[in-house]
Amino acid sequence: MNRRTFLGRTGSLLVLAAALSPMAANAVGIADMYILPRAAENNDMDGVQQILLRGDVVDTEGEDNRAALSFAAGNGNMAMLNLLLEHFANPDHRDRLGNTAMHWAAANGHSDVIKRLIQAKGSIDLQNRSGITPLMLAIGGNRRDAVRVLVEAGANLKIQDFTGHDAVSWAQGKSAILALLKQASAH
Repeated sequence: MNRRTFLGRTGSLLVLAAALSPMAANAVGIADMYILPRAAENNDMDGVQQILLRGDVVDTEGEDNRAALSFAAGNGNMAMLNLLLEHFANPDHRDRLGNTAMHWAAANGHSDVIKRLIQAKGSIDLQNRSGITPLMLAIGGNRRDAVRVLVEAGANLKIQDFTGHDAVSWAQGKSAILALLKQASAH
């Protein structure tokens, strides 16, 4: 059994123990852990399902104020993302730095997740605390497909981050992305 499998199984057992008894949670030392976001961070679908079934708040915040939806989006876990959205997760929930699930999906190039978040009425132009939009993160990571999806959805190319750079500035030196942006601005 590799480390990831062990951690996933351990996480499920801890979540199950916490779901069955608060005393069990205290006994294993996880009373103050952010169980739902932690399960999502670890891609523990069984754990997330169990936690949601017991009625935990879907937008419970974990470390850095990240909610489970942001972890699912950042990991590209579409099944978990759909489950959380079915339980009314807020697609525009912001973490400590002002990032949303859309920011995390864009930064990691998960274009299918971006499409689903857009379908769930997630905002494409929200700026984080540094003024950075999901489009800027996709450009910065050279995530062409994510850039294309955001541009086709109407992402604002003129928004500036706190240093005064817009999407075109972010795309300097990335010819394929720059071409996408120029094509979008021509329409």
